[in-house]
Amino acid sequence: MKRLLITAVALVVPLVGQQTKTGTKPDGGKSPLSVAEPDTQKAYIQPVENGLINWTEGYIRARGYAVPSEKEKNKAKARLGAERAATVIAQRNLLEIAKGVYINSETVVEDMMLSSDVVVSRVEGVVKDARMVGQPHWLPDGVVMVEMEMPLYGQNSLLSAVAPSNPQTTKPDSQALKAVGDAPCIVIDAKGQVQPGLMPRFFDQKGNLILDFSQIVDPKNPQGIKYVKNLGDVLQCGDQSWVIEAVGAVGKGKTDMVVSESSKDKLAWLKKAGKFVWEAGKTILMLF
Repeated sequence: MKRLLITAVALVVPLVGQQTKTGTKPDGGKSPLSVAEPDTQKAYIQPVENGLINWTEGYIRARGYAVPSEKEKNKAKARLGAERAATVIAQRNLLEIAKGVYINSETVVEDMMLSSDVVVSRVEGVVKDARMVGQPHWLPDGVVMVEMEMPLYGQNSLLSAVAPSNPQTTKPDSQALKAVGDAPCIVIDAKGQVQPGLMPRFFDQKGNLILDFSQIVDPKNPQGIKYVKNLGDVLQCGDQSWVIEAVGAVGKGKTDMVVSESSKDKLAWLKKAGKFVWEAGKTILMLF
């Protein structure tokens, strides 16, 4: 059955050279990736060093490990100090993971941080406000693990930190608004060729840019682009959904897509509709 992508951009892609779902403790042993581990059967999870990126639910999660100081004789204080240290390490790992996230095929978050102090401040602010997942987890060997999580989309998210301050603003086309508004979902069928990114670009088969998501993105929308690998997520949107077929990926990061000739017009409508897509509560699903 042909896979579809919906108005909640759902992209799910098999990654090459991914790590296994275990984390390395300071002593070289193995520990669970997550205290509250996501369901990999339903969500597209990208394992990375010291954590993971959940592209379906839209968050980055990182781990930090620490051991109590032997110099502290008060065991309660020693444990508290270890938990604080593990939290700091988890935040540092969260920042490192965020730096490697692709915005489009040619740009990662770190590239933008190197070129803008404003972006540095914003990204570091999002990391600072990251929430702890559950409680500190004490392992049998006396090591404490802390997990921290930050959002990819929505208020105070990674996308809001790197999105254009003054995105292109064009008055929505009335015909485009109606066309997009009638579609329950917008589905992008990536056929497993594409890697996930915050603001992918779409090209025709001659290399012409049709749509850059940075032009229409609403960084405050918590939905953003939803990458999925479960066909059921797509089928729930109904048979009136728009389907945009990606026939290939381009660029270093493989997050930008080449679309079929039959899909060009739909992307053009999306561009003309602009931010209405998000304001109307639409979700773009990328199916991997």
